[in-house]
Amino acid sequence: MSPTGPALRLTDLSRSYGAVTAVADVNLAIAAGSFVALVGASGSGKSTLLKTINRLVVPDSGTVEIGGEIDGEPTDAQPDYALRRQIGYVFQNVGLFPHMTVADNIGIGLKLRGQPDRSARIAEMLALIGLDPAMAARMPDELSGGQRQRVGVARALAPASRLLLMDEPFGALDPVTRDELGREMRDLHDRLGLTTIMVTHDMAEALLLADRVVVMAKGRIVGDAAPAELLAGAGGPEAQALVAVPRDQALRLTRMSPSSGAALA
Repeated sequence: MSPTGPALRLTDLSRSYGAVTAVADVNLAIAAGSFVALVGASGSGKSTLLKTINRLVVPDSGTVEIGGEIDGEPTDAQPDYALRRQIGYVFQNVGLFPHMTVADNIGIGLKLRGQPDRSARIAEMLALIGLDPAMAARMPDELSGGQRQRVGVARALAPASRLLLMDEPFGALDPVTRDELGREMRDLHDRLGLTTIMVTHDMAEALLLADRVVVMAKGRIVGDAAPAELLAGAGGPEAQALVAVPRDQALRLTRMSPSSGAALA
């Protein structure tokens, strides 16, 4: 197995936009190799918190450290561009460069690092995400939504990033592709030994993919538990309100099954 991704520590982290507090005094320690889901209602601060890690959002106060469990390096100790080249980032609308081929999109991070021969790594990434090598020459508008998102994942991982941030990565996909890609990302996380933090509004997705679910409301962490603990009732009222949605949906689907007798009523 590849070396495990880094640990993270967020300490007293806050960020406001005028009178609106997006993140309020957040403290969060994430163990190396974890898969953590950040969930919460729209406007809860989860995407803002994620973006403070790679400094796409600069916090008003507090620190983010990446590295050891205790003695990580503050993210503001180096230029932002250098920090971001070490962190994979996948987001909902993919953001592939429309004028560049699939190969060039995947290799952009390697190019910025000054790596002259990128073909072998690009081929490796295409194999990793399950795309035919012939797709290297295609343009983004020739791909399906799922294929574009796979290319986005390959681009994020190509520079050998051990830390992967994902902001609603599957939100624009159809349910079948979304489920398939979610399973594939969990497999990649395990195989590559990544540290992964994923923002999602889908509690079922969080419960199925993550080792740990962190619930946010009004810029604060209001719940933090393993999926099994949340299903058993832990995590607080906000967490349980989110868990109730997929639980209720599963119950309603069960009642619709012919074996339940509901469909014949």
